[in-house]
Amino acid sequence: MRCAGRGDSFVGPVKPPPFTSRATSMKQIKLSGREQAVLRAIDFSTGSTGAEIGATTHIEPDELADILNGLCAVGYVEVFPSAERVTEESCAAARFEVNPSYALDLKTALRRN
Repeated sequence: MRCAGRGDSFVGPVKPPPFTSRATSMKQIKLSGREQAVLRAIDFSTGSTGAEIGATTHIEPDELADILNGLCAVGYVEVFPSAERVTEESCAAARFEVNPSYALDLKTALRRN
């Protein structure tokens, strides 16, 4: 068999690229120390309220709201009831859960540090 217009011999089907595992194909998650502390404070199975996270981490409420908003914006954490942004006032009563899509990758990132 010949390739059309090139004159090169066609030996067989094109081989697919070599298999890359999920660990090598995914970008590694990098977290700041405060983000790690907040994620460690969230119960991966049931979630935690903002008040529980604040009591565990001892982070100021305004900083905690900023950290949680950043983690929500990236998609690592989900807030219930759903809100665009969490304020200092609503943070204490809101429930935060780790996004199940990222749970394994986040656990790996927390173990690495």
